[in-house]
Amino acid sequence: MHLRPLPSGVQQLFNDLNVPALLRWHSILVHDVAAELLDSLGQCFQNLGLDDQAILQGVALHDLGKILHPEELIGPGKQHEIDGPQFLEENRIEPHIARFARTHGSWKHEMVGLDDLVIALADNLWKGQRNEQLEALVIEVIAKQMSQEKWLVFGQLDEIFTEVASKGASRLAMQLRE
Repeated sequence: MHLRPLPSGVQQLFNDLNVPALLRWHSILVHDVAAELLDSLGQCFQNLGLDDQAILQGVALHDLGKILHPEELIGPGKQHEIDGPQFLEENRIEPHIARFARTHGSWKHEMVGLDDLVIALADNLWKGQRNEQLEALVIEVIAKQMSQEKWLVFGQLDEIFTEVASKGASRLAMQLRE
């Protein structure tokens, strides 16, 4: 499987912070899924207004707060989402990017934009996990933005989500090998 490289500034930050291999691989894999989603969304829908660069940088950094909470690298926890944005800002990441450290897990509880939802979606689909509520929200937002019927958007996006999720087992195996 060919994986897209992380943005250069992100790679440098990972090196500076000595990011653990498991977190580095997770970031690489979720970043790759986000890039695949952006490619597919761009082919299906013109003028979605997504900030591809912000999404790709944000998705690569979304879990970096786990450096502060290493127990969350292998177990459950949300503290990395709470502390992540400030940690990223302290490491010279712009606030509009740092927020993704919070919103990738809080999309149910706060008003977020489509950029935030794409990152949350990538963080689910990378391992083959489908989240009906998240996918329905993405479909709703895109349908409204594109002035299309939800069922038409669903037809296009469900196919994309199924394809991306189908590679989840191989991505998990890749992460565990490293």
